[in-house]
Amino acid sequence: MNFENYVKHIRYTIEYPFTYHHQDVANNFYKVLDKIGSPDGSNDAAAFISIRLKSKCDWVIANAAANAIEFKLCKYFWGHYGKKMLKEQRTPFVPSVEHNQDRIKDHLHAIIRFKDLRTNYTHNDLEYYIKRIIGTIDEVNNKDLEFIKVRVFSFDNEYELGNTIEYLCKTSSRWYNPLTREIYNKEQLKSIKTQL
Repeated sequence: MNFENYVKHIRYTIEYPFTYHHQDVANNFYKVLDKIGSPDGSNDAAAFISIRLKSKCDWVIANAAANAIEFKLCKYFWGHYGKKMLKEQRTPFVPSVEHNQDRIKDHLHAIIRFKDLRTNYTHNDLEYYIKRIIGTIDEVNNKDLEFIKVRVFSFDNEYELGNTIEYLCKTSSRWYNPLTREIYNKEQLKSIKTQL
């Protein structure tokens, strides 16, 4: 897949235009492809997930939520094999942490590829289970599941996949990488929250 087929040079938020950092977005686009793979005729499904977190959410909380979502989805859909994928850091899951317009709080986008599942799920089933699983995470506003938007599509649809990955990486720049992740243990997380 070629990034140039999906590039959008200028994007606008409602009030503030911002510059599109072409090379940084392209670099992250290919990193995502390396992680989840390219369309190969396997008839896999993929899901694009957008999540609004609870109020006053910063990067540390959004990062913790992304890690929890990856763990729960892998454990549910792949079972013991999912734990092995997590340990080897080869899950087909890529989250992106973005700021809202005023940079007051962060929200999450993520893409996941459902490869080698033992159970055949319909697209509606995948959407239902993803929403149900993500709704159990503390950082997510589970009182209103409209804060979780899930779009399931065929992984072999290059047009939809390319545009989805580009959207996931759109805020990339040399100053900010939305794909950056840290995996903290509970003690490190408490220490970081105390420092803030």
